Amino acid sequence: MFYKRKIVFVLFVTILLASCKSHRESTIDQKLQHQLDSALQVSMKNVDIDSAKIIVMSVKDAQIKAMIGVQKKDAKGTLSSFLPEQFNTKVEPGSLFIPFSIMAAIENGNISAKDSVDTGNGMYNVEGSVISDMSAFAGGYHNVEVSDCIYLPSNVGTVRTIEKSYGLNNKFLSDLVGMKLINASDIGKCSGKSSVAYISIGYNLRLSPIQLIARYNAILNGGQVLDPVISHERNRIVASKICSDKTSNVVREVLNKKGDLILEKCGIKQRHLIGGTFGRTNCSDKQGKPYEIRSMCVYYPVINPQYICLVIRCGKHDFDMGLYRSVLNVLL
Repeated sequence: MFYKRKIVFVLFVTILLASCKSHRESTIDQKLQHQLDSALQVSMKNVDIDSAKIIVMSVKDAQIKAMIGVQKKDAKGTLSSFLPEQFNTKVEPGSLFIPFSIMAAIENGNISAKDSVDTGNGMYNVEGSVISDMSAFAGGYHNVEVSDCIYLPSNVGTVRTIEKSYGLNNKFLSDLVGMKLINASDIGKCSGKSSVAYISIGYNLRLSPIQLIARYNAILNGGQVLDPVISHERNRIVASKICSDKTSNVVREVLNKKGDLILEKCGIKQRHLIGGTFGRTNCSDKQGKPYEIRSMCVYYPVINPQYICLVIRCGKHDFDMGLYRSVLNVLL
């Protein structure tokens, strides 16, 4: 089994390095790459995960330090590696996108992080489409602050915040594109307020892992969006500033606070080590079979962050934190 894992790892690194002009130019930290690859493969053996991707990147210059992707290719659980270009495959980000929606609302000028938003019983009807929170089964969050839409997170709170700020109209989408948070081509068919509502919570919208980690990195990097690179070359600046420092600081404060919650859920006793958030997307395959995409984006250290990590796992509905815990144990 160890030999097979080693083959998977070596093949992936070989393909990865071949995508650069030469081995010397690669930004990959091979020790970190190997440690994370081992952690991922052990987790996939012990938890019902169909596939997973991990990216670790330096904050300042967006150099990719590790990039691992593994999937089960048959019923026996045989593992195979993703090709590097598959990290540009786009999926619905779900609640991982909520911080950017709240960012746009605050930047729009008529919403503040401390404003109250009524999430009611955790269910909200928009043109016949019901938006729901995880708390709906327990009666909902009721009144929360706008910043809590990120921390909890709250789909209903996010939709109602965007409704108050924009009226669930196309200006919200235009602002997302104008802020370089998304591209116009990332948006699905938009036919009314319900479509805009779903986009605000990361549905009817497709982003790649590379896009997501670059946007989260901008929150830490003075608002500048840099194209991640895997060889020592100058980055392309996608956006010089996605929002004001005041807005990005508000979002970052929430992510800093949520970092302790992530550590707690992963069974790590230390605090104030990371900032970040979880994400969740409910999906179905071509046969209508439900599955779930769960994600975690964290940066560390929490003060003056040097690195940012994105983990995306796909499989059955499963709340196991084993993969995230394994990744954090390697990083920290």
